[in-house]
Amino acid sequence: MKKAALGIIAIAALIGTPALAADMALKAAPPPAAAPYSWTGFYLGGQVGYGWGTSWQMGADGFGNTGNYQISGIVGGGTAGYN
Repeated sequence: MKKAALGIIAIAALIGTPALAADMALKAAPPPAAAPYSWTGFYLGGQVGYGWGTSWQMGADGFGNTGNYQISGIVGGGTAGYN
């Protein structure tokens, strides 16, 4: 009987010990959270690209201006604003 009681006490001590670790005091306070980034202000942007391809064209009545065309060129743009 004493061995059974001692075994039960030992098992209860091993099961309950990890739960005590959650109550440990912190060595230092956690650092404060970083301030969120502010998206206000002036902004300026631009983009540049190049495109190429082939186009086939037929006249509206099925006759006339027909043909294959090689198309290519630079495309670009800009944006500016203030939030």
